[in-house]
Order: sequence, then structure tokens, then C-alpha cells
Amino acid sequence: MAEETSTSGAEGSKKSFSKGLAGAVAKKALVPVAATAATYLTRKAAELWQERVAPAVQERGGGRAVLKETLERAAGKTGGRASAMLSELAERLGEGSPESLESREAEATEDTQTGDAREAERRERRERRQQRQRALEQSGKS
Repeated sequence: MAEETSTSGAEGSKKSFSKGLAGAVAKKALVPVAATAATYLTRKAAELWQERVAPAVQERGGGRAVLKETLERAAGKTGGRASAMLSELAERLGEGSPESLESREAEATEDTQTGDAREAERRERRERRQQRQRALEQSGKS
């Protein structure tokens, strides 16, 4: 009888070893497949966005207009306090009219130009410093 239990124990350890080995092999095989699938899905999502979603959003007036429309629809479907909050948020989005957006873009362009001018001034100062340093080095050598 003792022999029977020892043989069944050996069979059990063989089964657990084979299960562990099968799990390890499956894991090694599935990791590259999962990575490939993730890469593929990321690329396809980007393509889908570029080809379908972005043009549709632009056609409807841009992201702000789509968001405002979505909030208004949600406010119409909900009730009470949530509806009032969604409506208020949609109104705030409506306040960002195209004129104010254009003025913000113009300000951003001015800031960029100002930044370019500053960069040019920095470059000129750096060049002058280098010239002075070279002149000092040459005067010290003579």
C-alpha cells in the first residue's frame, strides 16, 4: 500500500512539472504575440484617427464645437443638477468664440517672434563674448 501512494505522488509531481513547463512555454510564446498585437493596434488606432475621426471633428467645427455639442446632448438626456452643470459647461465652451481663439493664436505668434528675437540677441552676446575671449588669449600670447 505504501508503494501505491509513492507512485501516485511521483505521477502527481510529473503532472505538476509538465503543467509548469507547459505554462512557461505558453508564456514565452505569448509575450511576443501580445507585443506584436499591441504595436499593430496602436498603429491602426493612429491611422483610424487620421483617416476618419480627425476629418469628422474638423468638419463639425473642431474639437471645441464637438465637445460643446456632446455636452448639450448629455444635458438634454440627464436631468436635475447634472443637466444644469453640463449646460453651464457647454455655455463656457461657447464663450470661446473663433474671434477670441484667433486673438489667442495671434498672441502666441507674437510670443514666438519675441522668443526668436531674444534667441538672436543671446547668440550675438555669445559671439561677442567669444571674440573678447579670443582677443584676450591672443594678447596674452604676444
